[in-house]
Parts: sequence; structure tokens; C-alpha cells
Amino acid sequence: MPVTQHEAGTVSSDDLTHAAKKRIDGTSALCGAGRIVQVVPGRFDSDDPNACPMCVAAVGGPSA
Repeated sequence: MPVTQHEAGTVSSDDLTHAAKKRIDGTSALCGAGRIVQVVPGRFDSDDPNACPMCVAAVGGPSA
């Protein structure tokens, strides 16, 4: 199942879509790429060609 329970968003350091994790200090990329600067509508989809490979691995998706 490619769509996850994680929200999706982008960070300022790249053009990939990341799985977002809410933390006490704000929302950040699950892979550690940094703070989410823009939320993407819908949920993180590991089949998205623009999905961050490290986030895909972190949510248990297919390895890139």
C-alpha cells in the first residue's frame, strides 16, 4: 500500500516530497532532511516518483 498515514511536505534543501512528522518544535521530514516548509495536500505516497527515497525506506516502503 503506497499511501501512508504520514502527512507530506517539502523542505527548503531539495525538491523532493517528504513524509512529515509532527514534533514539539514543529513539523520535520521523517528522514531528517529538515523542517517542513510547505505541507503537500494528502498523505505521503511512497509510489510518487518525487518521493524522498530515505522517507520511503523509513515508512517501510520499497527500497529505492
